[in-house]
Order: sequence, then structure tokens, then C-alpha cells
Amino acid sequence: MLLPALSAISRATVGAASVPSYTINDWDTASDEWLDKTEVKALYNECLSYGMVERNDRSTWRWSHQIVARYLATRTEGSE
Repeated sequence: MLLPALSAISRATVGAASVPSYTINDWDTASDEWLDKTEVKALYNECLSYGMVERNDRSTWRWSHQIVARYLATRTEGSE
């Protein structure tokens, strides 16, 4: 469930802004289909600790590496 959620989040955000900065709400909304609110928060915090995303301020974040975000955006459910 985590990989489909990350893929959904990246599809919802990659290319959505000229300056890649997204709100926590973007993260929540994109992953609603896959995770409950507790899991969404845990996944966000894990991604922060692993360096996949970086916090801009209290309410915005960005992908640390656009190549990872673009890769995740291309994944479909069940793809390896």
C-alpha cells in the first residue's frame, strides 16, 4: 500500500508547480485512497527522515530528488 500511495502523491504533485513546493494537504489528498490519516502522517514523516522529501516550512514540502518523484509518478499499481 505504501508504494501505490507514494506513486499517487507524486502523480498529484510532479509538474504541478513551477517552483516545486506542495502543501501537507496535497500529500493527504493524494494518498486518501490508499492510507488512513495515521498512516499518511507516518509515511510523510518516514519520507522526511529518509530524505525523500524536505520541509520548506511548517506547511509546505518538496521532493528532494525530482528524478525519484518522476519515477514514482510513472508507476502503476502492480508494476515492479
